[in-house]
Amino acid sequence: PCLKGSFNKHRTSVRHQDKLKQLNFLSEVAQRNRQDNLNHSYNRRAASEVADDNSSVGQNAESDSEDEGEDVGMDPADWGYPLHFDHDEEDREEEEDEGPGMHFWDWHWGNETSANNEEPPTLDHNQSNTQPGPHRSRRIPANAPWYLFPTKEELAYPLIVNHMEFVPHDPQGHNIHSLHQSTKWREDLTRNLRVPMVTDGGKHFYIYEPVGLVPRQGDSAIVVPIFFFKQGGKLYSKCIKPKYITPRLSFGEGTFPGEISYPNPWRICAQNRVIRNVPITLYADDTSGNQSKRWNKHVSYCFTLSGLSPKLTNMEYNCHFIATSNQAGPLEIAEPIIAELNELATHGSIAYDAQLGQEVLFMVIPLCFLADSPMAAEITNTPNPGTSNNPCRVCHLQCPQGEEKSTLKYLQDFFGQPNNDMPQERHWPSPIANTKNLWICSQTKTQKEFEQKLQLYGFKDRITFELIARKHGRMDERLRRIQLASFSPNRLYNPFLYLLAFDGCQDTAVEILHVMLLGVVKYLWKDFMGQLKPAQLHEIEARWAAFQINGLNVAPIQAKYMIAHYKSFVGKEF
Repeated sequence: PCLKGSFNKHRTSVRHQDKLKQLNFLSEVAQRNRQDNLNHSYNRRAASEVADDNSSVGQNAESDSEDEGEDVGMDPADWGYPLHFDHDEEDREEEEDEGPGMHFWDWHWGNETSANNEEPPTLDHNQSNTQPGPHRSRRIPANAPWYLFPTKEELAYPLIVNHMEFVPHDPQGHNIHSLHQSTKWREDLTRNLRVPMVTDGGKHFYIYEPVGLVPRQGDSAIVVPIFFFKQGGKLYSKCIKPKYITPRLSFGEGTFPGEISYPNPWRICAQNRVIRNVPITLYADDTSGNQSKRWNKHVSYCFTLSGLSPKLTNMEYNCHFIATSNQAGPLEIAEPIIAELNELATHGSIAYDAQLGQEVLFMVIPLCFLADSPMAAEITNTPNPGTSNNPCRVCHLQCPQGEEKSTLKYLQDFFGQPNNDMPQERHWPSPIANTKNLWICSQTKTQKEFEQKLQLYGFKDRITFELIARKHGRMDERLRRIQLASFSPNRLYNPFLYLLAFDGCQDTAVEILHVMLLGVVKYLWKDFMGQLKPAQLHEIEARWAAFQINGLNVAPIQAKYMIAHYKSFVGKEF
């Protein structure tokens, strides 16, 4: 009630009324300018064609304020991103009579729009600009299919689909070279995410559906396949024998297991189509450029098809771009990506398979996530490994204080010595539960109790911490937090916590460049160079310059440069 009263007072304030007048004025100007340009659509650029330097949002506060007046009358669709206005201003405008002004709420993603998404009719030059213009739909309507992953095209591309594996392999511990040989894809996934079906002799066989074996020597059996795999080029299935329960004579005393659906739900969803299981490998990195206004740091997401061999996944045309931003963080960009991945994993999508020459239903699951150590730490809610007392996302390696990292005990725990006793492993459900407990503690307990739990758990969710930091912020920020907690509680946390088939403790591979080369090797290098005397530097420079690199397929050694800049080496030098 207190918040509601303050909010109602804000709506009737002079400042709020002035803001509404300003928005109405901008609405009328934008509407007139857009009507004037409808007959000259060839001069207009699509939202995707707007250059990066047309928008300075979040890059330079001074330039933002100077250019503020230049955007008056500009079509919001030409800005390259949707406009988001305060929902309460929308409610107030909805109560007013509809006029010629542009409806700001028409530019929100996910709201209602016309299903056909047709372009507005061209206005005659003699038509007055004061008349209400036609309703203009968004560039991407809410009900239009948006395929973030070009897997549909990959299945239709014969040069790629003929090299893809849609069933995991069992190498039996020998000649392991590809991701399609992973145990996770073969048998560690949940029932609804495994390879659901295979074909043989024109028939479709699904997991968890009884199959009658060919009788041999008068003996026949019924088995239930639980997963499919290939071994030695042949298709196999891991099966279990069902236990037969003698039916009771009295009605109503028997039980029917309801955990496993029959028939397999994927059979109903496929509608006699072949199902293709397409695992992918997600990749994220922050491309750091200079800190000028035009080239800031971009966070990018890409993926490769895990069913291809490493020789093909290393090809540039097989690395597919998903999204990038120099404003949003990795977790913010990942939210729509994860939503679509979960949709493809549970419902699939229709595509044309060039190998089979027919339509198929394909499903997508993330097999693993590749990133450097800071990026992997952020998506798994692990603090920065370099400064954290709980640096590992795989095990419970920890030290009470930072000074203890140089002690013998910490080093022994790090290497699992002396008896190969490694720290206890982490399990992904535990970080998920602890992250939610931290949010509840921040809202119900004191700050001291929250910090104690934070140190105990050793996790840091960037999304949750940002919302916690706004706990005592402006009124609109607090109202936004209340709305999220009430209507979208999952958005309070890292979206990777809800990514299906993903285990943050097991599926985030270690990048050797950061862990070894930029870790152990870099520190040894700086320690070695720091102990050399000036006279010794000339000797080592001569030795490096005389080193023969013929046949090594490496660039010439720049001895003078290495000695002068040994303290500031970056990844390419290692």
